Amino acid sequence: MAGQRTWEQPTGEPTDGDVLAAVGRLIEARGGVADLRALGAVRITRCPVLDCRVTRSLRRRREAAVEENGQPDLSHLPVYEDLDGHLVPPPSDPRVHRVRELLLDGSVRRHGCFCGNGKVPCSVCAGRGRISCEPWMRCAACRGRESCAECGGSGLRRDGRTRTAARLPRSADATGVPRADCALCDAPASACPDCRGRGHGRTVCADCRGKGSQPCPDCDGSGKTDHETCGGKGVRTTWTRGVVEDSPHHEEIRLPEERLPLRVRRRARRRGDWRHAVLAADDPLPDDLAPEHRAAVEPLLEDRPGEVARRVELDHLPLVRVDVVTHPDQVFYVFPDPTRLRVVPVASRRRIRQVTTVALAAALLCSLVLMVALLPR
Repeated sequence: MAGQRTWEQPTGEPTDGDVLAAVGRLIEARGGVADLRALGAVRITRCPVLDCRVTRSLRRRREAAVEENGQPDLSHLPVYEDLDGHLVPPPSDPRVHRVRELLLDGSVRRHGCFCGNGKVPCSVCAGRGRISCEPWMRCAACRGRESCAECGGSGLRRDGRTRTAARLPRSADATGVPRADCALCDAPASACPDCRGRGHGRTVCADCRGKGSQPCPDCDGSGKTDHETCGGKGVRTTWTRGVVEDSPHHEEIRLPEERLPLRVRRRARRRGDWRHAVLAADDPLPDDLAPEHRAAVEPLLEDRPGEVARRVELDHLPLVRVDVVTHPDQVFYVFPDPTRLRVVPVASRRRIRQVTTVALAAALLCSLVLMVALLPR
C-alpha cells in the first residue's frame, strides 16, 4: 500500500529478517535464486550513517581604554562595575557572532585641548588666509628664447643705454617669427611680439586675476585649520570600554569513517529516510541513535571553557551491508526510505579487481599489437 511501510519496525532499526527479505526480492526480480536463510549464505554488517554538527558559542571578555575627539554620546552603552560578574544573556542562536560593548561606571573623563576652540593657525599661509601668486602668466610665445635679444627682459641694453629713440625696420629671428620693438629697452626688432620683452603675455593669472595673491587652499582663506590632536573639537574624552564577544566554533563528525560507495551515498542522500534532530545544551540524545553513534557524540556534549550556548544537529540513517555467498560479484546496501526498505547493489571488490585486471590486460595487448605494427619490415 502506498505511503505505508513494508518492514516490521517503522520506528527502529530494520531487523535481519526485513533486510534479507528485501535483498531476496531484488535477486529474484532479476531472475536469480536467493536462499538467504541457509547457514553461512549471507554476512550482515550494520554501518549506520551519521552527520553530526556541533556549534558552540564561546564567550570572551576584555577591557580597553578608549580616547575620542569631542564629547561622544555614550548613553546607549550598558554600564557595568565588574566585567567578569556582569550578566549578559547568551545568544539565542550559537551560530551568530555577536559583540556587545559596555561602559565602565565612572570612567568617563573630559579633557580640554590647549587650542581652546579646535582651531590653529594654518601652516601653509601662516594664518594670513592668502598665499602669494604671480599676477601675470608667463609668455608662451617666447618658447624658451629670450624675451628680448638686447636686454633679456631687464631693460638694460648691451650698450649700457636703457632706452633710445632710434627706430630700425622690424625684422624676423632665425625661426622666421617677426620680432617687435622691446617695451623695456626700446631696442627695435629684438623682442617677442607677444610680450614685447616683458616675459609675460597679455593674460592675467586665472587664480589671482592679477592681484598677486589668492585664498589659501588649505584653510579656504580663513587662516585657521582644525587642530589634528583634538580633531577640531577642542576637547577629548577618555573612557573604559568593556567588550563581551560571543564567537561560534564548529565541530563535525561523519560516520562511518570508511567512505561508502559513491552510488550508495547518492541514493541514501536523495531517498533515505533520515532522522533529523536539533539539540540545545541540555537536551538528551535521541533514543533511536545507534550505540556507536551515541558513543561518538557524547564527548562533544561536554562543556568547553567559555561556552555559553550550544547547538547540535544530528542526521542519522540506518544502513546495512549484505554480502551473499552465491553472488560474490555484488554487495547489497539496504536503508529505509519513507515507504519501504531500499536495496542498492554495487560491484564487490572482487569484481572491481577482475574488471581492472581485464582492462589492463587489454591495454597491454593493444600496446603490443601497435608496437609490432610499427616495426620496420
